[in-house]
Amino acid sequence: MGRAKQSVDVTGFERPVPWVGAGWAARARAVRCPVVVAAGQIERGGLLSAAAESDLAALPSWQIHRIPAGHDVRRDAPRATAALLAGLIRSVGG
Repeated sequence: MGRAKQSVDVTGFERPVPWVGAGWAARARAVRCPVVVAAGQIERGGLLSAAAESDLAALPSWQIHRIPAGHDVRRDAPRATAALLAGLIRSVGG
């Protein structure tokens, strides 16, 4: 965990990123590392729309996982979220 924290490029946090209405799809396409999104169910308050899910899932390095939860998957479904994270860690040999 320490190596991961030390490898973060903090210069990415120097300026705010205006996500709303800022061409998020183009920003997502520019990401070159693997990305995993744990999203809540729309009918329970999850904010990732079906259209956005489809767009992101079509990108080569993105994985979208719907968790049986609302917006805050970590609080609404802690066991499902932890299981997803544990599986991801195992898949990369952590």
